[in-house]
Amino acid sequence: MTNNKDSAVNFANDTSESFVESYYKAYDLDREKVSQLYRPSSAIVYNGTPVQGVENVHNLFMSIPASQHEIQSWDTHPIQDVITPNAPVPPSILLNVTGLVAHGAAAINALSDGKSLGSKKNKEIILLPRTFSQNFILRNENDNWFIISDCFRFVG
Repeated sequence: MTNNKDSAVNFANDTSESFVESYYKAYDLDREKVSQLYRPSSAIVYNGTPVQGVENVHNLFMSIPASQHEIQSWDTHPIQDVITPNAPVPPSILLNVTGLVAHGAAAINALSDGKSLGSKKNKEIILLPRTFSQNFILRNENDNWFIISDCFRFVG
């Protein structure tokens, strides 16, 4: 593996770690800001529902009940293009995130004891968190990272 490839992988890891922390914090606490991470051509498939464009993305996020995410794992891969295969900063990043999410005030309040979301065995089913998988393609534009593609799916 060359130094450029190592550098691209490390850069993708660092960028993704920062993105995951910022994205889910904003999603849970200040959702108005989340749509700023999307471009006019960005596309989302939210649990089977396709949405495109910043305004439609914003409307989708504002229609989702309050949430609390617990990230279990994430994995990232730099996507090098054929024009600049040895660029030190990859033009795009593929990011896969898995975790648990609770929606609605009652569910979030039921989880406020600080324990893992996954430890709630005796809660009403509506209060239980759901497992999710989310895949992003992030694109670097003028030293800012934007979401080009976003696919969210409940898996449990």
